[in-house]
Amino acid sequence: MPYSKSSASRSVSVLAEWRITLDPLPSVKRQGEKVVFTGEVTRDGYPITGTVVEIYRAGVKVASGVTGYDGRYRIEWTIPYGLGCRAHSFAAYHPASGKWSQGCEAEKG
Repeated sequence: MPYSKSSASRSVSVLAEWRITLDPLPSVKRQGEKVVFTGEVTRDGYPITGTVVEIYRAGVKVASGVTGYDGRYRIEWTIPYGLGCRAHSFAAYHPASGKWSQGCEAEKG
């Protein structure tokens, strides 16, 4: 169809599919030991490099890190003394997209 000044213009919104994962955690750790959180951030199936990932426990940010060239992150966190000997749930959050991972549960001995 040829262009004419009377042609209506339309806009199209393109949405990106963001995804953040949190890999399974060790089942038992002790106070003072390190936990390593790993996972991946992708957009439309492609890894996102250099983006911030935050780790939360009970709604409180406990650690953060940045993804590598492959979209994967590796964040270390030391379990504080006095945290309590029970199962704890964690989630990864990607501030740039507002997306959360599914929560993971870890038991602490």
